[in-house]
Amino acid sequence: MPVLGLWIAAAVCFLIASCGSDRMVANVAGIVTYDGEPLSGATVTFSPTSGQRPGIGQTDGAGGFELGTYGVNDGAVVGDHAVTVVLREAGPEGMPKPGVPPGRPLIAERYFDVATSDLKAKVEDRRLNTINFDLTSKPQAQ
Repeated sequence: MPVLGLWIAAAVCFLIASCGSDRMVANVAGIVTYDGEPLSGATVTFSPTSGQRPGIGQTDGAGGFELGTYGVNDGAVVGDHAVTVVLREAGPEGMPKPGVPPGRPLIAERYFDVATSDLKAKVEDRRLNTINFDLTSKPQAQ
C-alpha cells in the first residue's frame, strides 16, 4: 500500500507541474500618470498578443499598480502586450445595466481600447517588470 501512495503522489506532482506550464507569468508593477499627475483608481489591462488571459490591476493613490492574471498580483503572461487604461466617474446608485459602462470618461477614451490605445509592453520572464505609462489628454500626433 505505501508504494501505491508514492505513485499517487508522483502522479499528482506531475499533473500540477504540467498544468501550470501554460501559465508562464512574471511580476509587473508600474506607475500611471495623466498629464503629469498620478492617475488614481484606473484599471490597467495587459492583453497578450498571443491571445492568452490578460493581466489586470488597479492604480492606487500614487498611480502605482501591480498586475494579476491567475491570482492577485501574480503578474502577467510573459511576452508582448497591448495595454489599456480605463477610468470613469462612479455611476449612479444601484445596479448598472448590462453592457453599459458607468459614468463619463475621466481620461481620453483612446486609452480604453486596444484598437485605439498606442500603449504596448513587453513582459520578460524571471524578473520584476517595472513598466510606467505617461498618458496625456492631448490628441495623438498623426
